[in-house]
Formats: sequence, structure tokens, C-alpha cells
Amino acid sequence: MTADPGDEVPATLAMRPGPPEPALPLDGGTLTCRDITAVARSARAVTVDPAARHRVAAAHASAERAALQRPVYGRTTGVGAQRHEDVRAADLAGHGRRLLRSHAACIGPLEPPATVRATVLVRLNQLLAAGSGVRPEVVDALAQALAQGALPELHRWERSAPATYRRWPNSG
Repeated sequence: MTADPGDEVPATLAMRPGPPEPALPLDGGTLTCRDITAVARSARAVTVDPAARHRVAAAHASAERAALQRPVYGRTTGVGAQRHEDVRAADLAGHGRRLLRSHAACIGPLEPPATVRATVLVRLNQLLAAGSGVRPEVVDALAQALAQGALPELHRWERSAPATYRRWPNSG
């Protein structure tokens, strides 16, 4: 098996040892490319700005109130083709988990840890912009995952999966 040129960790993202930098405060608005690189390649620590976390909590409360009054896309309805499907009140807890699982599939090679760190960091910063309505515990968990190096496996999206992956089980 030969390696794709893209399988190598870009030099700008490779983990590099060095003296620790001060923790990077995240506020949902001021993250730079240089910051992303520093967190990805040297595991620079991050902190969640308390004001940003407060905005996340306020946005979550607002989304909860809105969901009591009318359908809210992805919260009380399906998404995409199922956007017109209502989610029953008794099933709201399971809805989020099913939605997450339905979007968590890829079969390409694993991304290197530095790329995963960068991805988690960017998602955390996006959530701190307080436009999603997530619970504040979600941003806490992502910040903790970065701090502890508890990173998910992230598969690279590939335009065309190998033929062995395109076959259904028992289809020959």
C-alpha cells in the first residue's frame, strides 16, 4: 500500500516541542490562524472566556424558550430532507444523539492529531460565538477534551471511497 501525499502531516501542523505558551483565551470572535496553529502543533492550552460562556448559556435559554413557542430547526424538527418532521416532546433527548450519530460517519484515513486538535478548537470557538443554542456544558466539554488530549478519531472525507467500502454487507 502506498501513502497518499496528503497523508503526511503538514509541517505547519506537526506537533513541536517547546516552552509552553500562556493559555489562549477563546471568546468566539478573536481566534486567528496563528492561534489555531499554536494550539494544533504545540498543544497550547485554551481557556473559555467567562463572558463568552455566559453568552452561550443565554443563547441556549433563548433557544429553549423559542422551542416552547414554535418549531425550531434541528431542535424540534428534523434537519435537511426531514426538516418538516416534528420531533415529539417525549423524544427530544434522543433526537440530539441520533442527529449527531447520523452526521458522524466517514470512512477515509484518520486525520493526524494536530488536525483533530485544530478542528475541535475551531468548533469550540464557533460555539462560543453563541449562535447555536447549545448547552454551555458542551463548550466546557470541548475545552476539557483539548486540555486532556481526549480527541475523537476524525476520518478524512474522501470524494470516492475505495470499492471495498462501497459494497453493502453480504452483497458480494
